[in-house]
Amino acid sequence: MIVGDFRRIPLPDHCADIIIFDPPYCSHGPNGRQSFARDMGAFKNKADLVEHLYCGFREISRIMKLDGICFFKWGMGNLALTPDKIRPLLPKALDWEIIIERKSFGHSKVNKFEINRVRNATYWLQIWKTV
Repeated sequence: MIVGDFRRIPLPDHCADIIIFDPPYCSHGPNGRQSFARDMGAFKNKADLVEHLYCGFREISRIMKLDGICFFKWGMGNLALTPDKIRPLLPKALDWEIIIERKSFGHSKVNKFEINRVRNATYWLQIWKTV
């Protein structure tokens, strides 16, 4: 197991059969004080998250064997970035599908009506090489 910066993985090209990728998926709270973000890692903002994920997926594409697989855990977090918005960040050599989707719901009032809407969601995506 390697723990480090997922944008620069210290492994040779095409060496990994299985990759498990579970990056942070939230940003710092107001003034950087959100405790989870401080303790577990977070991005400065949505643009920072997108840039880091793009670099991470590029590294995954580089180190994953042709018949390898990556399991990618993603939660909407406080940036509400759904998997369909992450898809364009994958290099063209990678494809994906959602294999597990778990949603939690919260109640909201909209124009005096109570509605049940998704408050948060966690996904596991399977990523593989297409070339």
